[in-house]
Amino acid sequence: MAWFTFHKNETMRYQEFLKNLEKKQISNLYHFTGEENFLKDEAIKKLIEILIPKEQESFNLDIVYASRTKLDQILNLTQTFPVGSSKRLVIVYEVEKLSPDEKEFLLEHLNSLPDSTCLVVVSGKLDKRTTFCKTIKEKVKNTLEFNPLKDEQLSLWISNRVKSFQKNINKEAIKLLETWVGNSLFDLANQIGKLVLYVGDRKNIIKSDVENVVGITKAFKSWDLGHKVGERDLAGALEMLKSLLLYGEKPLSILFWLTDHWIKLVKAKHFDPSKMGMPLASYLGTWPELSFKIDKQKINFTKEKLEQGLYLLHQADVDLKTSRMPPNLILELLVYRLCSL
Repeated sequence: MAWFTFHKNETMRYQEFLKNLEKKQISNLYHFTGEENFLKDEAIKKLIEILIPKEQESFNLDIVYASRTKLDQILNLTQTFPVGSSKRLVIVYEVEKLSPDEKEFLLEHLNSLPDSTCLVVVSGKLDKRTTFCKTIKEKVKNTLEFNPLKDEQLSLWISNRVKSFQKNINKEAIKLLETWVGNSLFDLANQIGKLVLYVGDRKNIIKSDVENVVGITKAFKSWDLGHKVGERDLAGALEMLKSLLLYGEKPLSILFWLTDHWIKLVKAKHFDPSKMGMPLASYLGTWPELSFKIDKQKINFTKEKLEQGLYLLHQADVDLKTSRMPPNLILELLVYRLCSL
């Protein structure tokens, strides 16, 4: 199943990586980096499946975290010979959390791996200005950067994911999935799994399927909270907020959806169709039925009140990350203040 990153050369590298795996042409050193953990995990799973038989994993597969394992132990693992196999796989997560001295020591030993060891060093997003980032990319020729997907890249990933289940999905359904779920591949994969079960033997997934399956999940409820606030329905908004928290939705995720909706209200308030040359739905990047609701809600607030709301949302974000006040209380106060503007 193909996917795409922001950079064409990275896409080609990943396709080459997959082809080499199929041919069992495997290097003894890889570096997987970037923010998109779902894709990194998939690449690692493919490598494990091809390199280490299930019955040999306890002998020839080591998965460690650099933040919790001493560097000398990690290096010892890389020098250990496999048992009953020609290859041993060592996966080291969080290499960016090593101390400067440890990073330097690790880099010095990358080129002294035995042929029987395949080492995968895994990092989050690295600062490309640092010496460590520049050096590790020089030393590890098989570096793959996994970036978040967006726009047509994300749409193609959804389509390919659905095809892996021998199903098809139309453009309207894809757009609705992206709107309601976002670009988290973990969440999208979960929702696609539900959709596949929902349609059963039917081959095609359509918009109404997404409405029926995803519409009853937390993504839709979080979206609906924004509409309650936009309608200044304080009682309804507080009840919706309570349900979301009981459902297990994360406070920062709730704040994200509220902020997203509020920004759409601000944009709708400043929207001038004669100057923009496009319908409101296109300007907001949302569905016509949702833009119609937002267009009605914008009359509930002046431009000044909407600007005040942006400040309240920013302050709530700061409070959720730094304050000792309970998150549910922070969000309840936020909803109260927004509805009272």
